[in-house]
Amino acid sequence: MALKGNQGQLEKMVISFFSRAHDILSTAQDEIDSEHGRIEEMKIDLLDAAMLKRHMDLFLWSCLRMLARVRRTTHVKIIGAQTVEAHLYISSLEQ
Repeated sequence: MALKGNQGQLEKMVISFFSRAHDILSTAQDEIDSEHGRIEEMKIDLLDAAMLKRHMDLFLWSCLRMLARVRRTTHVKIIGAQTVEAHLYISSLEQ
């Protein structure tokens, strides 16, 4: 499920946790697509939600198992521009 601001403080907690968890991230996939005059690179980082549960009270999210961050970087070749987008997801599935 996509994680947005409408889940109370959970989005802020997950953003903070991803920013501090560099050494325990699992990168699930790196993908590079170079069509239509641009290069798109996608990285999917996964975290075991148990790590987050140890540090924060997640009573309302007891079935939470996995956190995912999808980062997409797009390079537009002709003008040399670059954009970066990040989306967060939560899942009750095991990693």
